[in-house]
Amino acid sequence: MKKIFTLFAVAIIALSVNAQEKVLFENGGAYGNGATLTSENAKVVLGNDRTTKNYDVKLSTAKAYCAELFGQQVMVENSETGEMEEKTRVVYVVGNQNPKDGELEGDASKGSGYKPESMNLPQSGTYYMITPSKDGHMVVFVVINSGKNLYVVKSNGECLPKEQLTVKADGDEARVVPMNDDFTIDEKITGTLEFDVVANETYYVFCTGSKLSFGGYVFTPKADVGPGPGGLVIDPALPVTFDSWEANFLIQKTDVKAGDQFVFTCEPVEVEGWEWGPQVLPKNNANWNDLGGALVPNAEGKAIFKITEEFASAINDNGGLRVQGMAVKVTAVEYVEGTPGPGPGPDGEHVSIIDKFTYTWNASETVTHNADGSITFNAVSWGGLAAWLAENDIPVDWSEYTKIVFEYAEPTTVTTQVVVQTANGDVKASGEAGITKLECPFDGNDVTQVNQVALQCSDATTLVIKDIYLVKAGGNVDPQPEEGWLELVKNGDVEGEDGTSLISKNGADGGAFVFNPQAGVGLDGSRAAVVVAVDNAANEWDSQFFIYAPDHVFAAGEEYKVSFWVRADKATAVSVQAHRQAGDYLHWAVITNGEQVNIPTEWTEVTYQGTVSAEQEGMQTIAFNLNQDKTLANTYYFDNVSWKLKVDEAGVKELDTVKQPMNGQKYNLAGMRVGDDYKGIVIQNGRKFIQK
Repeated sequence: MKKIFTLFAVAIIALSVNAQEKVLFENGGAYGNGATLTSENAKVVLGNDRTTKNYDVKLSTAKAYCAELFGQQVMVENSETGEMEEKTRVVYVVGNQNPKDGELEGDASKGSGYKPESMNLPQSGTYYMITPSKDGHMVVFVVINSGKNLYVVKSNGECLPKEQLTVKADGDEARVVPMNDDFTIDEKITGTLEFDVVANETYYVFCTGSKLSFGGYVFTPKADVGPGPGGLVIDPALPVTFDSWEANFLIQKTDVKAGDQFVFTCEPVEVEGWEWGPQVLPKNNANWNDLGGALVPNAEGKAIFKITEEFASAINDNGGLRVQGMAVKVTAVEYVEGTPGPGPGPDGEHVSIIDKFTYTWNASETVTHNADGSITFNAVSWGGLAAWLAENDIPVDWSEYTKIVFEYAEPTTVTTQVVVQTANGDVKASGEAGITKLECPFDGNDVTQVNQVALQCSDATTLVIKDIYLVKAGGNVDPQPEEGWLELVKNGDVEGEDGTSLISKNGADGGAFVFNPQAGVGLDGSRAAVVVAVDNAANEWDSQFFIYAPDHVFAAGEEYKVSFWVRADKATAVSVQAHRQAGDYLHWAVITNGEQVNIPTEWTEVTYQGTVSAEQEGMQTIAFNLNQDKTLANTYYFDNVSWKLKVDEAGVKELDTVKQPMNGQKYNLAGMRVGDDYKGIVIQNGRKFIQK
């Protein structure tokens, strides 16, 4: 039998750290019916469990989360060596009877278990009564059995709704455990139960049909403070220096509105071992979950927290805004009323989400939210400015939207790329340097499970982003419908028999160019164009796929869009080149500016919008070198291929004079004479236009 001794014995430990009070049980202590433990502003009374025996006192192992809140040092005998060892344990109590609404008879609880509709408080069995003398936040240590109804009930029999209860499992970090509508959880939990309390109310804590284990409480009372500058009640009073994760303060404001802002005036603070600069972290006061992630002060020392509908509800429903931080001193807080959010745009209603971009993929990058609502992003090559869904509460179902749009304050100096990560693969769009808007359309993509979204830059740069918004369905798909786009690819969905634009060069076919459609391997079981790469290639271009525009030769300065879906049997990366005809090499980079295209095993869409460079002039083909890894045998699948040319409102694209006879006859781009029934780009008297 394991022998356990207490290193130090105390009936109650009450201390104040950031206004916190803590009550713990003594290992080996005696706690019977009505036993009362108190701290400065709260107490807990044990219910009427048994008349002949006290509550059992036990020990629980603890990981970092519970050890910090409730851990005590005890001496435990090592079962293998017999030596006594000092260990961190949580001392807790548990009764012997389930809680019921009848009087205690000997050692038996009588009556019925609690039901919210009956409001029948327990009078016997295992339950705990907590009474604070101040408003505040209560955290109690509990061991909860799976499938048992966990209640916190006020003295009038009314239970707190499950939305006001937070259950966290112990671990190196706390893990929030969902509670079902019937107040049960789906796993046995050793951890904490958290809820807000009001002064002089008694809260009954118990499980029906079970004996709830209870290991003390940590109570954070609200301080008796008056309004500070700007009418805000801040506890504790500013300034507050954040040089550890223990520091925090509460802004007691419960009438905030979406579109408004909290503006924090900050000074940097040196913290040993902290490498990420000053940060301010708005938190949910009830459960301390992040609201929007870390805020980085701007050049004027202002950290700006923009309030969304979700954030407003969390703040107003939970007594205000809790604030943490690191490497920063907050000297003032101002509440600024904002303006109504964005409304309909030319392409549908815009829903701004710029405030949700708070994180970077590279520790060397920084993001600053400016007073005018814009973002300054200091990027490194292929890092990323990200919105993480778990932290920013972005709806994961984006099926009601048609695209996401990034608007820049100035023309970009590098290539930028949007990556929308979903459960079914990435959706990407990129734009060359010199653009002020980058759009990532969702056409044909499953965006019902969006995990995160990020903006990447091809090289180190500083971007000022005016807005990032989603566009709801219902408007025009193209934000400039008067300018239009002409599709150059024939049979892009691979469902027809025209293979002019979709050319496969299989590694084992001796360089033959073929149209290789296969049924059942495309998106949703449709057809796809297939290329088979061999594992003993001499050159990276031994296996290739070509997207060919037969009716157009690109000139420098023309704008185009490319999109396609792709997957492979084995994940890999391939290079992309500009060709004249398929196999007639022109330039080493196109659509990715020299970067390789990553091809996963799941379907993913690649999109690109750009302008033809001088080196790419004469291009008619995009070539994919599928033997980038010359030792990798692989099979590639392409579907829903599109390559579009930007044209003016009349469907005409003016170019330099085309050298064709000025005789009124019509010619295609290959120089062949065509008639009035020809459809596509034709040249007549030196003018290029689209004949429909």
